[in-house]
Amino acid sequence: MRGWLLAVPRPIFGRIEPPQLMQSIFFAIGHFLEATFVFLAAMGWLPSIAISLVLGFGFLYWMNLQGKYSAKAKRDGTLI
Repeated sequence: MRGWLLAVPRPIFGRIEPPQLMQSIFFAIGHFLEATFVFLAAMGWLPSIAISLVLGFGFLYWMNLQGKYSAKAKRDGTLI
């Protein structure tokens, strides 16, 4: 009954994959990100301008709503 000490444990989560599989997965992710950045670089300033405009309009909308909420709170006497 001493043979059980020499038994090799089996992996819990199935077969162990070779490092090449992980390398191919990470390289695929890297190639995808590189292609995405090349596409963004080709667009020039358009993404920066579009994001800035959306943020600017969102800020103006937010300040408009905040002014309305503050006026209502002042009118109701609940202004902090």
